Amino acid sequence: MNEALLPVLSIAVAVVLAPGPNNFIVMTASANGGVSAALKPAMAILLGTSILIMVSFWGLSVLVTTNEMISLGILLAGAAYLLWMGFSLIKLSLIEDETISESLPLPLGFIGITTFQFLNPKAWLVVTTSASAVMNAGGNSFDLAAVLLGASVIGLSLWSMAGASVKRFLSAPSARRKFHLSMGSVLALSSLALLWQGFSEGNIF
Repeated sequence: MNEALLPVLSIAVAVVLAPGPNNFIVMTASANGGVSAALKPAMAILLGTSILIMVSFWGLSVLVTTNEMISLGILLAGAAYLLWMGFSLIKLSLIEDETISESLPLPLGFIGITTFQFLNPKAWLVVTTSASAVMNAGGNSFDLAAVLLGASVIGLSLWSMAGASVKRFLSAPSARRKFHLSMGSVLALSSLALLWQGFSEGNIF
């Protein structure tokens, strides 16, 4: 990798390590079923990111980030999706069933998680900003993919391990319910934070 891209990689790693919807999704899956259970959502996130990278180099990301109506649509759809995921986990926490499987999956599938990447304003911002930085450093689409996917693998792996580390504390159904309630609340609040940030800054991205 071009040494000029190392600062871009450092920034990308810092961004993906920060708490966010993707990290909470992976952590929840790992906490319920171990690291292996987090592989599916992690792969969906990486696939969505890969497609965003291709879109960015086609120039479509500029249209998305500069068109106010499209940006607003992505913001509202992304916030609604996060809210739905959050309330789904909260609803799950209210189930008084002692036979709940500890490997219970998240309330969305591979395609849903992949699609969410296109509804996540943070993902568009990170890809667009990174693409600009990579091109300024003389890089190409492969360099951008290496930077963003490499950073994503690092971040998702660490959050997955964090989820696995608390799995042993969730053997009791009551503990799992509390965990689902907590993660659901975080995702629901993330949707509100996303809306607040988008509208308070006077623009979407």
